[in-house]
Amino acid sequence: MRLKKEYVILFGIIVVLLVYLIFSSNRNKMTYKVPKLDRIEKSEIDRIEISKAGEEIMLAGKGDVWKIMPQEYPADYDKVKGMLDVIENLTLTELSAEKKDYMRYELDEAKKIVVKAFKGDQLLREFDVGKPSSTYSHTFVRVGKDPRVYHARNSFRSTFDQERMDLRDKVVMKFDKNEITGVEIKTGGETYKLARKMLPLEIQPEEQKDKDQPSAPKEEESWVMPDGKKAQKTEIDSLLSQLSNLRCDEFIEGKVAEDFKDPLYSVTLKGNKDYVLRIFKKEKEDDDKYPALSSEISYPLLLSSYNAERIMKKPEDFMKQE
Repeated sequence: MRLKKEYVILFGIIVVLLVYLIFSSNRNKMTYKVPKLDRIEKSEIDRIEISKAGEEIMLAGKGDVWKIMPQEYPADYDKVKGMLDVIENLTLTELSAEKKDYMRYELDEAKKIVVKAFKGDQLLREFDVGKPSSTYSHTFVRVGKDPRVYHARNSFRSTFDQERMDLRDKVVMKFDKNEITGVEIKTGGETYKLARKMLPLEIQPEEQKDKDQPSAPKEEESWVMPDGKKAQKTEIDSLLSQLSNLRCDEFIEGKVAEDFKDPLYSVTLKGNKDYVLRIFKKEKEDDDKYPALSSEISYPLLLSSYNAERIMKKPEDFMKQE
């Protein structure tokens, strides 16, 4: 009986301690007010600096034109816009820790990502990005010189956890398919030319109307060679679709366009200007990418074997009749 009484007393002590801890924790949260950050407009920002593990990336620009400095490589605007959105809307929702236990939140020197946003020489916002919360609805951050760790709304570490090469704009050719009036293909020492033309549509006898009721001649869009032979329109349209918003897999570091000679395959599209893509032999037979040059950029690039080989069709493939 005495033992039972001791268990009751012990249980009561545990309950009192739990209530005290919960109340104390809530009281601390209630007495500390989470700071409200000054709002900044992303349209003001003209420079973003990102530092992590000794590497620094600087982005400079305005509107939808941003470059990776100091090389001035065009940056992927969708990725830059994601950063600008986070910087503009950064909202602290809860104090996570007052102690400097930064490793726990990946805010230590080895793991943190330092973000700075500028307008000219004026620092508009600075914060350290840690890991996302377990629910991925928040991110652990430190702001400016404040040593405390906060919850910031939304999960955005991956937005800033980027390599320099990943931030480059990989669109290497872009045009309106409707502006293209001619295609020239060079391969195997031969040149093949095709022109977009409107040709009379052949009318079948059963479709002919009474001769007393003439109608305007029907025409169809066709691709034809200089000798009048028709090409397969669907194949040409497919080629134009591939090239009209062509993205590369990556860029070739340490080489310039002049290092590449004698392309395996060359496509020239005639429109408001000439758009030219040249594809070269793989450096090694078992490589999974082809070196290439686009007239729209000044540095060499790599196309996946899948994409390059879809473009490098044999000219006779275009001439098969539908």
